[in-house]
Amino acid sequence: MTDKIAQLILNEISILNWIDKTAGVVKPLRVKIKGGEEKVYPIYLNDATLCDSSTYTDLVPDSSKMSILYFEDGGSEVIESGCKYTDMETSLKLVCWLNLKRINVDYTDALDIKLNLINNIPASIDNTDWVTKIRVMFGSEEVKSADIFSEYTYDEAEHQYLIYPYDYFALNYRIKYSIPMDSDCLTDIVINPGVC
Repeated sequence: MTDKIAQLILNEISILNWIDKTAGVVKPLRVKIKGGEEKVYPIYLNDATLCDSSTYTDLVPDSSKMSILYFEDGGSEVIESGCKYTDMETSLKLVCWLNLKRINVDYTDALDIKLNLINNIPASIDNTDWVTKIRVMFGSEEVKSADIFSEYTYDEAEHQYLIYPYDYFALNYRIKYSIPMDSDCLTDIVINPGVC
């Protein structure tokens, strides 16, 4: 559910001309490399219906990109539950990495881009067939430090993707929404097994 909420937000900001590579909620992927060392990368499953690893998008900083945006799941909780609706609140962290020289050579930091992003994420999103009353609230900005990427093992010493001309930030959002519990709105489950 959290990834579907993230996708609704991404749909709203997809018109921004500086956005290059995006993903919904990422998961850490652990990979063994030469010598048995383990690396951890943020990945996103593009199409869960396909059965090969090419359906995963990696979100590792890359100098060929203008920007990389993805969400991290901060958890969800039930606020109120009734016979017709369950009201939920989800926490999402929006992580943004930028290659300033590919966006605008005059930019020396991410301030204008950050403000552009904050101003373009709407306070509410139209209802869908599975969720209603979606309200998006900007909560805070993470302290700018390499800790934003601490869950992952980037080759920062080699590539220096966190210093100019690169920049980054992370924004915390709270999303409130309602899930209809009316049995007339629920879809029956169709059994159709596949083989991967």
